[in-house]
Amino acid sequence: MAFRGHKTTAETANKGNFLDLVLLLAIPNPVLAGHLEEVRAKGKSITSFVTWERQNQLIECLAQYILDVICNEIRDASVWSVSMDSTFDASKKEQLVIVIRYTKDGAGNMRGDELGVKTRILAEAPSAVYSCAFHAHRFNLVVSTVTCCADAVDLFGNLETIYNDISNAKTRVDCYRELQAKLYPDQRPLMMQRVRTTRWSSYDNSLSTAVSTHAAVVGTLEKTIESEKKNSNKDYKLISKFQGIIKYLISNRILTSAFIFRKIFSILGPVTKILQARDLDFLVADGVLTKTNMTCRSSGLTSAFVLSWTQQQSLQAKAASTLSRSHLPCV
Repeated sequence: MAFRGHKTTAETANKGNFLDLVLLLAIPNPVLAGHLEEVRAKGKSITSFVTWERQNQLIECLAQYILDVICNEIRDASVWSVSMDSTFDASKKEQLVIVIRYTKDGAGNMRGDELGVKTRILAEAPSAVYSCAFHAHRFNLVVSTVTCCADAVDLFGNLETIYNDISNAKTRVDCYRELQAKLYPDQRPLMMQRVRTTRWSSYDNSLSTAVSTHAAVVGTLEKTIESEKKNSNKDYKLISKFQGIIKYLISNRILTSAFIFRKIFSILGPVTKILQARDLDFLVADGVLTKTNMTCRSSGLTSAFVLSWTQQQSLQAKAASTLSRSHLPCV
């Protein structure tokens, strides 16, 4: 932020953000306005508190205060982590970034017994019902933890790779759309969705798109390989990479994982939406949680194994129509 202008005299139209904000605050404040008028009259003979030295001291004080607040919150946090990364700026100097993430116990500023928003609302409306959104976020963290197993890491890691490889090339995007129009004439063309690690619902969106357009994804990679092989400057690394992804996409391993996770998301997706809704209905939420618990304990997830085999064969057959014989699975 440009705190100071090129000139800071009274006649200068643009004095910089700091002095202009001080002048703005002086309009409704007679004490500050009187001080600034005295500074204009006496000049450097009095302490003005608006020089660049005082400005920088004020900025440093604010920065130190913010840092102290963050440090105190981290000390009081039950869980915290530190992430560090570095990159080179335009001048080729390495810049280090430190990110500290921490959580409080159920958003204490909201549900605090003394100064929390909950306490203040209940003082005015004793019949109000308080529900902390933190519980919905903890539910999301549980679901996100499910995606940390080896097969899930492979599945969603490859989906992110496919998203980047297709979305970053216009010819592949066009090919992906054309194949969708040919293979799924009754379906609206879709775009690949990226996997965002901070939003577990993105796992569901990305997986749903990949499964719904499975043959188009495989066909896009196949056509890219064929086109690259005809190129005089072949990218052998890209060809090898796409061949590996195709074999992975038509394997029983990924398809089994994909349909199991689709089943999980279909069961748990509605729950998190209800828990984070603005007009949360506690009776509806309680009923959904009870039903979800019963579904998970019954054959809800077990049936995914049975159904996935039939669905796998259907996807593999559809994908086979877009592949050359070298990529077809051995029978």
